[in-house]
Amino acid sequence: MKYQALSDFEIHYPHPLEVKKGEVVCIGRRDTTWKEWVWVSIAGMKVGAWMHESMLETPNAVESKVAEDYSSKEISVKKNDVVESLRELGGWHWCQSRDACGWIPDYVLEPVL
Repeated sequence: MKYQALSDFEIHYPHPLEVKKGEVVCIGRRDTTWKEWVWVSIAGMKVGAWMHESMLETPNAVESKVAEDYSSKEISVKKNDVVESLRELGGWHWCQSRDACGWIPDYVLEPVL
């Protein structure tokens, strides 16, 4: 489905976490705004990221295997940009723009009719 940006959105985390299905991540706190998202990191690495709980085999544990390949990459958009949402999870859309794929929060987007 196509969406138009209601406002500009700039990425918050410039160093995305990339994990493969079956990798083990350490689970931290839940986001206070988007309750389905948890902070994850890989033991021994400084990089962490928000991940939707559905992508974890055991989201309420201290550690979990990742249930599917995942990237925490966000993409920036300018007001009126049009993107295609390929997936929506807990208030965020995995979108394809002209030149990149990444997450955009749903409060920035409205469906193009």
